[in-house]
Amino acid sequence: LALTLVALSWLERILIALSDKDAAYYRSDTRAGALMLGVALAVVLATARGRAQLTPLVSSRMAGGALAIVLVAVLAVDQTQLAAYVLTLPAVALATALIIAHIVTGSSLVTRALGLKPLTWIGRRSYGLYLYHYPIFFYVTSTRLHSGHVEEETLRVVLAFGLTALSYRFVEAPILRRVRS
Repeated sequence: LALTLVALSWLERILIALSDKDAAYYRSDTRAGALMLGVALAVVLATARGRAQLTPLVSSRMAGGALAIVLVAVLAVDQTQLAAYVLTLPAVALATALIIAHIVTGSSLVTRALGLKPLTWIGRRSYGLYLYHYPIFFYVTSTRLHSGHVEEETLRVVLAFGLTALSYRFVEAPILRRVRS
């Protein structure tokens, strides 16, 4: 059922993207496919039997290829093109599910690479980074800064990470400590 919903959601994304790329990116229903894929994976991984059945299917090579897909999508795909909405986002969702399945079911170079300190630091703060990046990226533009693209992107990243670090230290971590104690 979940995989059928994933397929229908991606079909809907294609149809919507043909007329309105922004809607295809921002609407919750067009993102439902990726969410349902995550739900399906969580259901399988919730039991020892599901993990055991999934382990032989998710090899280190497959996880490495999935990681390469994510990196190419982030670094090389022009996100303003229709193909990014129709092809890249679903491919990244599938690749991410493969990476997660591999991490949960085994140890490899991919697992160790994603366990590096800088990446785990980002992972612990990822929700804050997700929340803060959008207004920063919206308001910090080369037009407002009267600067070039490199300066704009650098300032955006520094501000997003800086605000996220401050928020984690002074807001999130104290709340997490209280909840855990």
